[in-house]
Amino acid sequence: MIRARMIGVAVAALVALLAAVASAGIPTDQLKGAIERVVKTLENPLYKGENRVLERRAAVRKIANEIFDFGEIARRSLGRHWQGRTDAEHEEFVSLFAHLEDRPVRRGEDRLHRREDRER
Repeated sequence: MIRARMIGVAVAALVALLAAVASAGIPTDQLKGAIERVVKTLENPLYKGENRVLERRAAVRKIANEIFDFGEIARRSLGRHWQGRTDAEHEEFVSLFAHLEDRPVRRGEDRLHRREDRER
């Protein structure tokens, strides 16, 4: 029950954010579709439970990788400093940058699981 409410709040917040940039058109539609896929993944009984954490995270990561170009985002985040880095440094930074989202996702999952356990 709390999980559904939290997902609802998260989706509502994202929809409100997306409404502000609705004029973006196709990219906005793509992002909305990705958000819907993430929500469906998190609600999917096949991915629920402590023993399914790695599969659930991999499924969410796959969706994020499809919608975001982490290489380009990482390059732009470094701006002019990107040019002075080696290819190996580029690869390492992109990998680290792409995994920044993991910590908040894990914390959110942990909170949800603790609440679900208390409700049982």
